[in-house]
Amino acid sequence: AQPPNVAESVEGWAIEDVFTFVQGLSLDFGDQASAYAAAMREEAIDGEALLDLSAAHLEELGLSPEHRSLLIARIQNVVV
Repeated sequence: AQPPNVAESVEGWAIEDVFTFVQGLSLDFGDQASAYAAAMREEAIDGEALLDLSAAHLEELGLSPEHRSLLIARIQNVVV
């Protein structure tokens, strides 16, 4: 599900939109979704930054290898 009041493209997302999006992935990430969302908010990840995140960046944010590829897939689903 997309965050409310979100710009049409991910690039236009504010930090809070990214937070809402990642937190909303609790079906994929379980309890970790909130931790990941908080880490991204702390690092001031907005939509543009989200699209530029590499697996290494996601690792620094605390995502497990499995969750890194899942998040990348979810982002691509929104972008398409």
